Amino acid sequence: GWGKRSVNNLEKSIEASKNQELYRLIVGLGIREVGSTTAKLLAQQVEKLADLSGWTTEQLMELPDVGPKVADNVVHFFKHQPNATLIDELRKVGVNTKRKESEKAKEGGLFHGLSFLFTGSLQQLKRNEAKKIVEDNGGKVVSAVSKKLDYLVVGEKAGSKLKKAQKLETIKIVSEAEFLEMVK
Repeated sequence: GWGKRSVNNLEKSIEASKNQELYRLIVGLGIREVGSTTAKLLAQQVEKLADLSGWTTEQLMELPDVGPKVADNVVHFFKHQPNATLIDELRKVGVNTKRKESEKAKEGGLFHGLSFLFTGSLQQLKRNEAKKIVEDNGGKVVSAVSKKLDYLVVGEKAGSKLKKAQKLETIKIVSEAEFLEMVK
């Protein structure tokens, strides 16, 4: 029941999906405990996906926020032969398995080495725009409050994340307006 136009649109979508950033492919591989934040970090470390197959647990654990469980999962994934075959097949059919220029770690950026978390309703920025600002300036956006968090950017109706950050006392809590001033 598919018409020619629908088939063409499907083919275009498939071809476009082959040229995504490397971190999206890493997420799509379904490695346990590896979400988009860890995938972005891994993509920054290698030129192509196959390079990760040579990494050891110890090397992976040297990366920020990569613990033994995540490191073991990554090593196990790349040592499992069917996964290596899958990656090779994806490359052969034209799926991008190389890091794009935009995924390189931004050394020396305004937020280099700093982590941010956004909570509450932002008024001037969309959440994705705010995350992009941080990443474009060399920072990292995390999903939970922890001792390693540097900045909590608070919008309206902030809840439990704000309370937890206030208890830790080591996290700088700033408003959306203060965050925008930092960027300027």
